[in-house]
Amino acid sequence: MNSIEQLKGLASKGRGFARPNLYRVILPSVIGGFKLPIVGELLNRGISSAKKTVQPEDINLLCTSTQMPGRTLNTHERRIGMINKKVAYGFTVDEIAMRFRVLNDYNIKEYFEIWQDRAVRRDYQLAYFNDYTENVVIQAITNSPSADYDKLLKLSYGGLDQGGLTTVLAGGEAIVYTCLLENAYPVAIQAIEYGDTQGDALVEITVNFAYKDWKRRFSNRQDLRQQIKGALNASAINTVLQLFQ
Repeated sequence: MNSIEQLKGLASKGRGFARPNLYRVILPSVIGGFKLPIVGELLNRGISSAKKTVQPEDINLLCTSTQMPGRTLNTHERRIGMINKKVAYGFTVDEIAMRFRVLNDYNIKEYFEIWQDRAVRRDYQLAYFNDYTENVVIQAITNSPSADYDKLLKLSYGGLDQGGLTTVLAGGEAIVYTCLLENAYPVAIQAIEYGDTQGDALVEITVNFAYKDWKRRFSNRQDLRQQIKGALNASAINTVLQLFQ
């Protein structure tokens, strides 16, 4: 029989139990504009053709709930002799929902409305998929920082614009799990209900995100260094690597 001491030892080895209220979301500070790689954004700050800018740290503060996505394997039955077994042939990912508090300026609602306008314009013109999709980051964090998570590792999926990088690098928390939603966009902004019986309730909106796929963060420093070197020319490498010193 397992003892409480074994459980405590396991919890200590794993740096404690994960808590659902320790999370961070990093959404793009600019909707649209030029598509730049993660390091390219560091060297080309301020390039954008978007009409709406919201700071990633503000979006994170207003987010009251989110979901870490899952993945379901698609299978079909295969019969060999008298034995039936399921064989995987692909996978599907489901939409995720985020919930946000709404301030009296309603900027957070306008932010997602303008994002949707990038996909289907008000004049009923449709955009290309890459013109309205952006990467979205969801992180599980802990308030017990660890030296294992240095700036270079945090940068792995810190987001693709300078605002997102500033948000993830400024915190003193340790990032224990990072999920990157590739080519995400707000497929649905749920309706807001009003009523004179709501009392002191706060206005919130729920936004559903569709995305192409998701991936975990890189596993080690060497992977990141190779990615950075591959994204930069020789003259820019030293400039960017100074950020990690």
